Amino acid sequence: MRLSVLPLLLGIVLVAGGVAAAHDDPYDHDHDDYARTGAYLGGGFTGAINTMPNRDAFKDSVGVDGRVGYRFHPSWAVEIAYWHLGEFKMHAGTGPVTFDADLRAKSIGASIVGILPLDRFDLYGRVGYARSELKATGALGPFSSTVRERENEWFAGVGGR
Repeated sequence: MRLSVLPLLLGIVLVAGGVAAAHDDPYDHDHDDYARTGAYLGGGFTGAINTMPNRDAFKDSVGVDGRVGYRFHPSWAVEIAYWHLGEFKMHAGTGPVTFDADLRAKSIGASIVGILPLDRFDLYGRVGYARSELKATGALGPFSSTVRERENEWFAGVGGR
């Protein structure tokens, strides 16, 4: 079973990464080196908001991501990232016949990042490869089942910081 929701979830990941600025004088902010090379950490939040007509079926979800990178040139970096894309819960039905489901999505990947340093702002583009997993547990009355779907995929993105 091939799921098309994994690339969609990976596509909505909001990336918040940063490169630490370095300078000789801690009080001289006019000469910050925003294109500094070296290791960095980054992180951010992801979210899914239910806009379906039946808002009671699926609940909204919030996830997190984290990354470790190394900027080996002012214009190039490599990163390893982990995305916990959230936990989604679903409930349908009333009385003796109900359906409940829990879905969890996560990914881990590596990417090459091209950076265009612009004074105090960077534009960047990335291309990488990720392994994603969707775990679904569902129950219909007294019967339950768990399914795990894994997928390897290329991803790309652009942004600014």
